[in-house]
Amino acid sequence: MSSIIKQIKYQFEQLVRSIKNKNYREVFRVGIFVFLTLTIFTTFSFSRRAGFNQITNIVYALLLLTTLAYITIYGKFVFDYFFVLLAIFNAAVILSSLMNWTFNSQNFTIVFLSATIFTLYQYLVHDRENTKQFLIAFALGSIGYLLYFVIIYARPLITFDFSRRLGTYFAPINSNAMALAFIAVFFLYFATSKKIYSLYIVYFIAVWLLLSTGSMTYLGIVIIATLITIYLKIPKGQKYIFVIMILALIVIGLGILQIPQLIYFKRRVYGIIGNMFSVDTGSEDISGQIRTALREEMVLLFLRKPLLGFGPGQVIKYNSFLLIGHSDILELLANFGLVGFLAFEMFLITPIIKSFRHKPEYYMLGLLWALTIVISRLFFHLYLFKTTYLVIMFLYAITYNPENKKVFSLNIPLNKLRRKPKTAL
Repeated sequence: MSSIIKQIKYQFEQLVRSIKNKNYREVFRVGIFVFLTLTIFTTFSFSRRAGFNQITNIVYALLLLTTLAYITIYGKFVFDYFFVLLAIFNAAVILSSLMNWTFNSQNFTIVFLSATIFTLYQYLVHDRENTKQFLIAFALGSIGYLLYFVIIYARPLITFDFSRRLGTYFAPINSNAMALAFIAVFFLYFATSKKIYSLYIVYFIAVWLLLSTGSMTYLGIVIIATLITIYLKIPKGQKYIFVIMILALIVIGLGILQIPQLIYFKRRVYGIIGNMFSVDTGSEDISGQIRTALREEMVLLFLRKPLLGFGPGQVIKYNSFLLIGHSDILELLANFGLVGFLAFEMFLITPIIKSFRHKPEYYMLGLLWALTIVISRLFFHLYLFKTTYLVIMFLYAITYNPENKKVFSLNIPLNKLRRKPKTAL
């Protein structure tokens, strides 16, 4: 925590020093840092909240314009496989829209997010220090969101009143749970890999808030990410400890489910077990049954138009439940057909494979975030979520190789306007 406070102090001092010395490049960098922090905070706090999404869009637009100006004047535009795969996905979406003559807010969302992450990608690969700046901004924005959540739901959190699922103030509950899962994984990574033990406090707060949302999926994802992290820390000759720990966690988990305040989780867990093994557990997972029927309908929709689908946002109009797909893979197939689905899969999978192969700095954080996305896609639609695009962009940025001869770069003539910073006496 002290390192984060030091970074805030450093950024402020850097801004004052840069203005004094007329070092406008650093002024730009500090401005981008501020907008990055606000971007993370508003993404988690407002992007899925009815009537408040425009606040997030304004912050994204300011980040886009500021970063674009910085790259135009001080850097260069890099056109590599990130640009190619992102462009292919956008082309697939546009083609599906044209063939079905269906244009709506999804078109704008995908194009706007693509433009933002493409520009932000240029900033991150321009200087490796910018990647660290992105991570610090993520930490600050996340902590701000956690504090906001605690303030809004202080009473039920303090009294451990889980009689209702928390989080609806901000957005649909599962959207909040996704944000909390990304945050928990982030602070878990830095607490363990960088040995910043004070960050475990933030990790446990995020898990506590995640528990209050009642999201089985994202709670399970964080548990898996935590187990993977622990497993990697156990010496090779002592892996049996991991097996004993899992068995102990199962017993402890079943015991915790008996707490009256956690009756919701107990019903969901028993209902899922009953559906999986066709046994009577006294609980019925209605949500799971609806999602199963919804997935069957999406498969039928895909078979009707397998190549280009029905167009963006059409699944909700053509299924009998009038719900979103609750499966990113099937929703992509139904909306955009095989063309759009394969385009998005290539865009997502490519940096994951490169992270496995080359193991760049922060690759384990990127892979844990990618795991969160991959599992989430089985139950929710993520191709429209701002967090998804930011995480994928981060994966591409950490795997960027400036010595790659296949990369095409473009210097904008405006970079001749660069002014050499005055050095302090």
